[in-house]
Amino acid sequence: MKSINSECFTYDLYCNDWWHLFDVNFLNMPPFEILKKYAIGFCKGESLKVKPRKNTFAVMFIKDEDKFWFHIDNNSEFYNYLKSIKGE
Repeated sequence: MKSINSECFTYDLYCNDWWHLFDVNFLNMPPFEILKKYAIGFCKGESLKVKPRKNTFAVMFIKDEDKFWFHIDNNSEFYNYLKSIKGE
């Protein structure tokens, strides 16, 4: 997965109800297959101009021709997986 310029993470692409797009229960983390299949890039959450958040990655996705992004917390299993596939 590649690093994306933080300016690509715009307010109109932010998705706060992403679990509906992936048909997952809000209480359960979606499987790592979602990252592998739909994620196209990331940047550090604190570097964003829109909705910056410390200790996160902002991850961009494309699903069914819709592009959107959301934050992944550093303490989540997704974050650990993201670090492993980006080579940290």
